[in-house]
Amino acid sequence: LTEARGDVQEAQRHLARLEAALPRAVAERSAHLQVLVAMSKLTVARLRRDLEAAEEHAEQLLAAVEASREAAVLGDDLRAQALISLGIVKAWSQQREEGERYFEQAIALARRIRRPFLEINALAHWAVLESARSIATARERSLQAIELARTYGWGDLRTVAPAYVALGLTSIWQAQADEADRWFQLAGRALQGGEDGTSLLLYQGRGLRHLALGQVDEALDDFRAAARTARFVVTSARARSRALLLQVRVKRGELGRVEGVLAE
Repeated sequence: LTEARGDVQEAQRHLARLEAALPRAVAERSAHLQVLVAMSKLTVARLRRDLEAAEEHAEQLLAAVEASREAAVLGDDLRAQALISLGIVKAWSQQREEGERYFEQAIALARRIRRPFLEINALAHWAVLESARSIATARERSLQAIELARTYGWGDLRTVAPAYVALGLTSIWQAQADEADRWFQLAGRALQGGEDGTSLLLYQGRGLRHLALGQVDEALDDFRAAARTARFVVTSARARSRALLLQVRVKRGELGRVEGVLAE
């Protein structure tokens, strides 16, 4: 639920409560709590786009699911979520083939256990990660995720937002500003606030669209929002947000503000 809301701070508070409860757990429940803690750590890492931590916690989750007989009922669901997270990590780490393998495994598993929500999640994240590499693949995965989501009436849910963002970004690369705006609006509606990596990409994408149209003031507003959101994610994302903000400051001739951003 916390991941669905995209709230990093709430996810961290939830994790702290779980870890505090773990030492008090009776022996027969400890394996189950280990699974919950591993899932919570993975959720925090994913929301922050902390790839190194996400990979570590995804592998811990896979091991915990295998070891916990109590998690047998939810084992396949948790395994699919871990595979999705590993796909995200590998793709963003430039290990594209391995990332695709994890996504394919997650999608196949989600279909086998009849979990369309997880299938949509995998397709949408695969799409946004492909948006900087292959426009055709990104659009194909995005449209698959969106079509499946709309089949179940889930078109406005947060899990579909990465697919909308991916279509917006690929529209920018194809110089289709109006099309990009349409997809970004759908993404914003699905995200409904929150401070996670998908929100960050949305702000950056909207800012790039405004820059392409020469709308510097509007771009500045979006890049400011991206910079605020980037405080909750990992260093690489913060660096990109600062670079985009600096670019707009320079365009506006705000050299004093540039010095301020560099000093942060």
